[in-house]
Amino acid sequence: MGKSDCATKVFLSDRIVFADLVNCGVFGGRQVVCKDDLQEANCEEVVSFHGVGRGSGHGERLRDLAMNVVVREARGTKFIVVGVENQRKTHLAMPARCMLYDAMRHAENLRRIVAANWRGRRPGRDLLSGLRPEDRLPPVVTLVVYWGRGGWKGPRTLHEMIDFPADGLRPLCADYRMNLIEPAAMEDADFKKFRTDLGAVLHYVKVQDDPGELERLLHEDERFKTLGREAAEVIAAVTGAEISIDEHEETIDMCKAIRQIKQSAYAEGKQSGFAEGKQSGFAEGKQSGFAEGIRKTVSILKSLQVGMEQIQAKLMEEYSLTADEASKYLLG
Repeated sequence: MGKSDCATKVFLSDRIVFADLVNCGVFGGRQVVCKDDLQEANCEEVVSFHGVGRGSGHGERLRDLAMNVVVREARGTKFIVVGVENQRKTHLAMPARCMLYDAMRHAENLRRIVAANWRGRRPGRDLLSGLRPEDRLPPVVTLVVYWGRGGWKGPRTLHEMIDFPADGLRPLCADYRMNLIEPAAMEDADFKKFRTDLGAVLHYVKVQDDPGELERLLHEDERFKTLGREAAEVIAAVTGAEISIDEHEETIDMCKAIRQIKQSAYAEGKQSGFAEGKQSGFAEGKQSGFAEGIRKTVSILKSLQVGMEQIQAKLMEEYSLTADEASKYLLG
């Protein structure tokens, strides 16, 4: 399991965060469930083939996460199963994969209902199916959370994966649409529907390659000043940002962390520029004169946006120049 897979699973396994994901991904932002409405479910989808045709045995598939969710309504309490698949890259078979996961969970729930009916000798069951007319299966929903750069680049429905020979066949073939949470397709208002750090993390994923938008987000969204450590670890894992995270700290100031990264990179760039400039200067000096070597040093340091006063001081130190001599190379 990769670092990003571990980070996203740990983050979404928190029941408060998972409830937030369900409220936004299933109920459109309405606060329908809370952490107390969740119960961990088996992530292993198993379906039995015993007694089906000539074959026997079972099939198994493993989800990333799954929870049994209690939904309380005026007319009573209902139950749904919510599974989550984390994706860093586009999976071209994801609609079919989600369909298989859901079908296997339906098959398992159906098996349990039938087994309970036979054990309890409940009247009114159909001998062919083992079901009673009032028996119902709980809904199964799979959410695909896309943590990658840009938008999802593959099929979103089963029909997009099928090569239909004729237009008339399409309505006869059942379709299956994946429920995709795709940061690149979300608006600012969508991220604000989340009540936990999940909204901030997804927003960061969307703007990670846009320096201007990222700078605006970090300064305008108050959530980034006290971002949870696990949320910061997800950002670091899925975007590759080299964020310094103290495992003993519960919250991270992302603005401060990004600023430290920039300062460190700037200092490293200056040092590298001085070294490269000096080395290039001496090499050039041997071939085309000492003065040309110094000019190359100045050019490199200017490209790194090093201040003029700093360049002047460095020339005086490295090449034993006076202030006036160094100034001439700066103006040249």
